[in-house]
Amino acid sequence: SALKTGQLDVVGMLFGAGVDQVKPFITDKKYQTFFWPSTSASYLFLNPKTEALQDIRVRKAIAHAINRKPIIDAAVGGYAEPGCVMVPTWTSPWNSDYCPYPYSVAKAKALLKDAGFADGLELDFPYLTLAEFPASFEVLTAQLAAVGITVKGRGQDIATWVEKVWATPTPEYDINHITNNAPLSTFGCKGTTTPYGYEALCDEKFESLIASSDSIVKPKKYVAAMKETANYVADQSWIIEIFSKNEPGIANAKLTGIAKARTSMEMDYRNIKWAK
Repeated sequence: SALKTGQLDVVGMLFGAGVDQVKPFITDKKYQTFFWPSTSASYLFLNPKTEALQDIRVRKAIAHAINRKPIIDAAVGGYAEPGCVMVPTWTSPWNSDYCPYPYSVAKAKALLKDAGFADGLELDFPYLTLAEFPASFEVLTAQLAAVGITVKGRGQDIATWVEKVWATPTPEYDINHITNNAPLSTFGCKGTTTPYGYEALCDEKFESLIASSDSIVKPKKYVAAMKETANYVADQSWIIEIFSKNEPGIANAKLTGIAKARTSMEMDYRNIKWAK
């Protein structure tokens, strides 16, 4: 609205309900629409302290239950690329199309039955009430219900969520969703990135892969080692990658010099000028 009335000349990044307003600007010659490949990954993470989730068959069932396209359409207006490997699609050289647990309701149900949850499973899901998370929660709730998993949703503001879910050694959740740019190396059990952090989950193979990659100096060898690490994380399904956003922005068509890329939450406006 502020763009249309001339109060603003640039909206650098749109998310949440804002993405639904992008399409009319794309065809309006008074504006330019640009898309910044995200340096963040959007993923589900599961609590290692939840007994049912300690069974990899249950984690695999959750991974098989996820249909990424409806989540992308509802949560980020379709402006994202699906992925199963927990790295940003556009910015990580060890990204790949590796996907050990593709969408399959039948496989999810069979795994749950085999794990002893033929009559269903209930999981606590305190979701963030900002950006893409309310919409993704609604879609995820329906997708998990379709395979026999009921989620108990609790909307939380970001301060409460960080305190109760993210930044605590005693988190209060079973399943959750976040978008961030934490590198895989920070997920070690001595780190603070859930679900591996705070020593909640000390996976010996994961720790070994992270430690060994630290000593590699040859680029090709390092990329191969990190790809192996990312694929291993996907296999274990404590972290289930969903998508990498392609974040839209809008500006007055007479502006030049808008950066073609950005990092994290940074927006480089140093070269912006009015066209003569």
